[in-house]
Amino acid sequence: MRRIHHQSCLCGSGVIAKRLENNVRGCCYFPKLLFLRLFSFHNKFFVDLFTRKRHFPSDLCKNELRNRIYPMICDLPYNVLNRIVRFSDRNDRIKLAGLNRELNHIVCTWLYNTIIIVDNDHEIPHLDSAIHTLLRACDLPHFIKCLNRRNFEFIDKLVVNTHSSEHSAAFSQLYHKLSEIWSSSDHVISFLNYDILSLRVTDSLNNYLELNSIQFAEYDDGDCILAKKSHKIQNLRNWFMFDILDFLVAPASEDLQRLGLYIESNHYQANADEGFTIEKPNFDNAKRNLAHISELFLHSALAFVNFLALIRELKIPQLQLRRLSLTSTHRLRNDAILNFSQIINQFDLNNLEELELKISCARHHECRDLCMIRFFAEWKSYNQMRNIDTNIRKLSLVHHKSLTETAQFKEIVENFVFDSHFSNIREIYLNLSNTVRSPGPQLSIDLAKVVNKLHMLPELEVLHISSFMSEWMCGLPQLFPDLSGSYRDILVNRCPCKDCNVARSSFVELADLDKAKNYSHKVAWSDVQILSPSLDLLIDFSKPENVKFLQYITSLMKQLELIMERNLTSSGTMLDMKYMPISLNPDIEPFIKLMRHSCLKDIFQLISNQLSNLKQINFGGIVFAAGS
Repeated sequence: MRRIHHQSCLCGSGVIAKRLENNVRGCCYFPKLLFLRLFSFHNKFFVDLFTRKRHFPSDLCKNELRNRIYPMICDLPYNVLNRIVRFSDRNDRIKLAGLNRELNHIVCTWLYNTIIIVDNDHEIPHLDSAIHTLLRACDLPHFIKCLNRRNFEFIDKLVVNTHSSEHSAAFSQLYHKLSEIWSSSDHVISFLNYDILSLRVTDSLNNYLELNSIQFAEYDDGDCILAKKSHKIQNLRNWFMFDILDFLVAPASEDLQRLGLYIESNHYQANADEGFTIEKPNFDNAKRNLAHISELFLHSALAFVNFLALIRELKIPQLQLRRLSLTSTHRLRNDAILNFSQIINQFDLNNLEELELKISCARHHECRDLCMIRFFAEWKSYNQMRNIDTNIRKLSLVHHKSLTETAQFKEIVENFVFDSHFSNIREIYLNLSNTVRSPGPQLSIDLAKVVNKLHMLPELEVLHISSFMSEWMCGLPQLFPDLSGSYRDILVNRCPCKDCNVARSSFVELADLDKAKNYSHKVAWSDVQILSPSLDLLIDFSKPENVKFLQYITSLMKQLELIMERNLTSSGTMLDMKYMPISLNPDIEPFIKLMRHSCLKDIFQLISNQLSNLKQINFGGIVFAAGS
């Protein structure tokens, strides 16, 4: 066992840990015993949790252990216990919860604080120490059964990241259970549902609460009036609505922080219950709620158009928001063109902390590929004329529902995103394409130009390029001008190590096998076995089968972020990437390692040399973290 380092500033925790270690040394038998190691790192103290398995020969040893060890654990300060739980995996947290009441409270705080519901096929890591708890949809009924007022108090956020209408029955049960608990509790939570398929079936939680809390009185002549309405919706920090009317009939809520609107059709509620439409809009409540919100997510172009019409009708002054997500499309019907003067009148863009623009143009032949570029140019000019800076810390740019028309995005990324205009930016999220095929050199992002401009963003910490395997790969030769060969060669043919030689040999064999199966892509890593890989084998991309197999591999890498991708054009957002875990695919791990070794690690190092605060780069699902 390593020496325990302690300092007095931990309120004696180092001494207690030492006493605990000494008591442990005297025990021959112990179950998953906790060894605490306190050490200093950048003037911060961390606790590592170590475990070892032994078996008890008798209950006497068990009792002796409890008597000698457990009191020591109870004596540890709360902050130390919290760090023990923090650095434990999910299974050990559950075991820790049974030691004493204080640890039980800490464990429940960690386990219940943020719960993310994922699809049944999502692989949950066995040793998971994440700050959130992943829950498969198939386990949701059991979770609902166990949910009670006590453990509900630990929940801060519930996030739904599934993508299937087959879970709708379980979500309806969850809605019902939450409604029951709120009959005797005022505990406020956030409930984020990114699953548009289930939302279309079960509606949002806030709409469910509204529809199931209304009582009408019916007169003899058949008329109805609103007799009673509960305000359980006020226990939600965020509302998600399909129609402006839903917002106008909602009660005033001081806890409301986030409003999400997703309007698919102007006639969405044409067939809604007539009883619900009896409620008259309350413009005073709407004004109060708009004054309270700090986050606004307009998930569709119609939501953007209708919301702008609403705030003009209500004569709402410029909204002071912390987070804003806009969906803008330049199109013929229900046009929601990205108009800077209109947007700046309604939203204080420069004082936002986070901004997302989900944009596209279907009329680029009319605007000459300038409508989106014009927005950024006018914004930059606006700030320069007034000598003001934007305070945006997180920027997300999404190519919304379009497979073509990438010319404007190339211009925006190269000349406006990585620019002094966003000198205070810390995180950038880019998703520029829904295709896995490269648009070619002319429309591909000039990677070298972007890298050369990074010095303009001295605060940048996170760079997330979801579309790296499409719009960005053609720019690789520009970063490696001394190398011959195509971008494909740079991507996979540069590293001579043994693992990469094995990966290239397997790649060639699988590409040939895929060709024999008419490019059905029904191949897997286990289909080939490389016993003696060639030391100088390079993948020949003059062969169509190798090109097609590389396209297939890059498409699988894009699916690592499937949880975010599949709902991004509807209710999803890249601003909430922390609630969208990466999917795992063991079959492509060797090829990911191949690309990391071949060029991605060099690109990461090149960027790191220019950005002293850089923490992470995500190359389309392949993540590099500083210090790893």
